[in-house]
Amino acid sequence: MNNVEKLVERLMRYADDALWNYDDIAEYTHLGRQTVQKKIVTETGFPRAIRLPSGGRRWIAKEVKDYLKRQREPYASDGAKVRIKPASTPSVGLE
Repeated sequence: MNNVEKLVERLMRYADDALWNYDDIAEYTHLGRQTVQKKIVTETGFPRAIRLPSGGRRWIAKEVKDYLKRQREPYASDGAKVRIKPASTPSVGLE
């Protein structure tokens, strides 16, 4: 496989309709495979996997990307991190 073919193959993995496995998610997030398996795909709200007949699991790339964008920490206009109180935290007596 020449360099152009390798580049095309790699770009195809980032297409929105691509099906990603653990390794693809790990590469995209720059995390280890075990971290993806144990901490990322098990989070509440992470997209549901597609079960393959072979028993493997795949995720739709666009759904994973959208989920990760929603997890991004918000920043103030000056670049400082914004602290957000969880909705379930009572505000009575905290001032």
